[in-house]
Amino acid sequence: MNNLLILKSRIGIFRKVDDSVGEVTFSGTHDATVEEIKEFTLGMNEIMNHQPYYVINLLSTNLGSFSPEIWHYVGADKEANAYIEGSVVVTKSLGYKLQITIFFKKYKPVYPRTIVETKEEAYTWINKLKSFISE
Repeated sequence: MNNLLILKSRIGIFRKVDDSVGEVTFSGTHDATVEEIKEFTLGMNEIMNHQPYYVINLLSTNLGSFSPEIWHYVGADKEANAYIEGSVVVTKSLGYKLQITIFFKKYKPVYPRTIVETKEEAYTWINKLKSFISE
């Protein structure tokens, strides 16, 4: 699986952009289970060769329903997020911005994170974070 650049599941699609950045496009077609999220996360880590990386989360459809266990796993579980150096959510939806802001406050992700409205802003934020970390 290390040679794959794309991971597809009911949750969405993960695409390796380069050695340090991956993009997730959520399908939003169902309510995810913790097992599906864990499998998806493990697949992301494998595609990124178990090396540190940044995630761009593209939210343009209904996210579906995430349980508190899923929110904890994707944000605060140190083992699940061992390779994530930072995460940026891309959305123009005020509803998603509020939902994600509450998530950030409640589950306190173990990595830097932000919300922006465009992919260009996402890459700008990641490049600034990379520069800061390398200093």
